[in-house]
Amino acid sequence: MTACRRFIACLLLLCMLPLAAQDFRAFADDIAQRLDATNELYQQGKTDEAKQKVQMAYFEVFENLEGPIRINIS
Repeated sequence: MTACRRFIACLLLLCMLPLAAQDFRAFADDIAQRLDATNELYQQGKTDEAKQKVQMAYFEVFENLEGPIRINIS
């Protein structure tokens, strides 16, 4: 019975992988949008605002992805 439960648990986890990939894609899109906005600010000469924007892209979004990426992808 234990082997059957393990098999079902593994099967369910494999089925959930596409859902996890979708979550990562949303975070990646958010980071890309923030970096595009950072580039626009930098091009306008607003370096302090650009610096703050890129820091927020890291601390608000990417920082939350490091653990799941390390566990699920690395």
